[in-house]
Amino acid sequence: MRLEHANLSVHDAKAMTRFLQMVSPDFCVRGEGRDAHNRPWRHVGNDDFYVALQTVTEGNDWEFVEYLSDDPQTRNDYADIET
Repeated sequence: MRLEHANLSVHDAKAMTRFLQMVSPDFCVRGEGRDAHNRPWRHVGNDDFYVALQTVTEGNDWEFVEYLSDDPQTRNDYADIET
């Protein structure tokens, strides 16, 4: 399995771009523009992966995480996942 991209809704795409480039120095802006609602978007990444940033004025201030186990010791154990 290969992850090509991830979509993120953010309040400030430029600030998120700076953060992504700080943690992944090989990331660059691969494309940018405006969607049908005139909201800025941009793709930030490298030749193998990118993050699609969609600028929003309203959004969720929460994160959904689905655990595959009720046991806290095994929630983040990905040893059995094939790569």
